[in-house]
Amino acid sequence: MRAVEPGHARHQDRELSDGRPVPPAPSVVPDPDLQKAEQLRAEARTLCAQGHWGPCEDKLDQAGILDRAGDETLAVHELRNQIGPGMDEDTGGGASMYAKPGVGPGEVPLRRRHH
Repeated sequence: MRAVEPGHARHQDRELSDGRPVPPAPSVVPDPDLQKAEQLRAEARTLCAQGHWGPCEDKLDQAGILDRAGDETLAVHELRNQIGPGMDEDTGGGASMYAKPGVGPGEVPLRRRHH
């Protein structure tokens, strides 16, 4: 067995050079902000896929506040690049800027009463 230099840990024995045991490695606890940011980005992907551009952008903005680094990923940039053109699309064949908006996520269309 090799001699251990002073100040170095012996990993085979799990003991420091002065005889103290090596402390256990700290457990890694996931950051709740990062988890929430990933959840918001997943919701944003779903909203963008459904064409709900405003709520999609809102979710991405909220996630970016919680996790700045995650906001710089290729996937987020691709989603953000879809939002602008998606909002500008004319799906109604006319002046969509003045058209009544469609039903948003979580909304229920109003039912007309017949007199």
